[in-house]
Amino acid sequence: MNCTDIVTLSPLYISGELDRARADAFAAHLRSCPECAREIQRQIDMDALLRTGILAEAPDTSALDNRVREQIAAAPASDRQVASRWLLVAAGIVLVLLVAGLGYRALLGMRPSRLYTDAARDHRSEVINRQPRRWLADPAALESLAEQRGVSRAAVASLAPSGYRPEHGKLCRLDGRIFLHLVYTDGAHEFSVFLRERDADPLPGPARDTLNGRSLHVADFGDEHLSCFQTDRLRAMLVTDQPGETALALARLAAAVL
Repeated sequence: MNCTDIVTLSPLYISGELDRARADAFAAHLRSCPECAREIQRQIDMDALLRTGILAEAPDTSALDNRVREQIAAAPASDRQVASRWLLVAAGIVLVLLVAGLGYRALLGMRPSRLYTDAARDHRSEVINRQPRRWLADPAALESLAEQRGVSRAAVASLAPSGYRPEHGKLCRLDGRIFLHLVYTDGAHEFSVFLRERDADPLPGPARDTLNGRSLHVADFGDEHLSCFQTDRLRAMLVTDQPGETALALARLAAAVL
């Protein structure tokens, strides 16, 4: 990968939407090219600054607004006309900035969740394409690992629908957080379950269903279909390349078990 590639792919790299192979090649180039590394860091810092500014709570400008209006009212008539015109111009600028801010919020809302894209990428590369990974296949070792992550031994087997069985599992990192990755198979199809302790972050994606008071959220990324929910203790994501309704059905089963 060269400097031109870095310029072209930088938006996808910063948003976490590059596939693993290109992301690794991108990172390798940054390690060898200080100029590109500085530019990417500048873009990351700018993106963070823009997010902070746009997504922050709007400041209360009522006091300033009242003071300006009082000064306009106290001015001579000719000055009031000029000031009023400037007030209209200022209001127009504020409106433009507000619309731009709302548009940026909408764009951020449409941007795929990094958590979901990481899960979909891991399922595609590690489960479907069978990229080499160190999996635990021994049932006892897999149940022990699950127990260490707050998942009961019984739940590992109970998460498998009729005709499926636990195949293997390991720990993985999604959006910088450690998840337990379990893979289930019926001999012809496989699906992934990602589990970790519940956190305060809201679930990405629209809520499609509820079960026992738990919202089930869904998302699609290419051929991967995801569903996500939280229990009192755990956050769970299920990924499958089967039709989207299958992902939802798997999530309903998992939500009833966990």
